[in-house]
Amino acid sequence: MGDTGSTGPTYIMTMDQLVEYHDTTKQSEDSDKATLNVLLNPGSGDIQTKLMEWASVGFPHEYGVLTMPLIRPMPCTDGIARSMLSYISYITKSDIMTLVVNYQSYFQGMQFSYTINGNTVFLNVSKAAA
Repeated sequence: MGDTGSTGPTYIMTMDQLVEYHDTTKQSEDSDKATLNVLLNPGSGDIQTKLMEWASVGFPHEYGVLTMPLIRPMPCTDGIARSMLSYISYITKSDIMTLVVNYQSYFQGMQFSYTINGNTVFLNVSKAAA
């Protein structure tokens, strides 16, 4: 129990605050997992449009086709503060390179890569070597 003041004890944290923090953190993790789901289960709609844009500008190297902003709560629901790479592995159960290689398998003649800036993951495309 915390210090006792003239109005009663001062608590460091209450059970209600802990439950609220955990629920909010879990929602953030679930939202981030949904954002990264495009790498786990690629669809055809948005990516085809971005690939056509890439073609229209002459196929520049490492053209950005997906931007995935993440929340990355600190700490995670298990109480551990993670780097972005560790966080992605934590919520997807796979490392980012494996996710990109799996995503790559859905496309021919294109090479995908990723970059991370802050809490945002960018998926880039280049022409694959012939």
